[in-house]
Amino acid sequence: KVAKVVKSEASEGNMDPLQVRNSLQRRWDIDDITIITPKDILIERGQNGGGALVYNYEARTHLFYNVDLVLTFEGREPVKGF
Repeated sequence: KVAKVVKSEASEGNMDPLQVRNSLQRRWDIDDITIITPKDILIERGQNGGGALVYNYEARTHLFYNVDLVLTFEGREPVKGF
């Protein structure tokens, strides 16, 4: 869900960071994403007018007894117009 929302947001392009965070928060609420917040999405600015939305997080879930499953997710979606 996170990758889909970030990719969709990046494809809209040409937004300032505050608009990006607000839009991500609305999408987070709709898709019920709770493992990561929009503040955890790094907004990188490129030197030639480009940029990227970058995320890197872990999801942890308890399996049984003292065994947990830990998954690491990372991604980078280029954004034009930053």
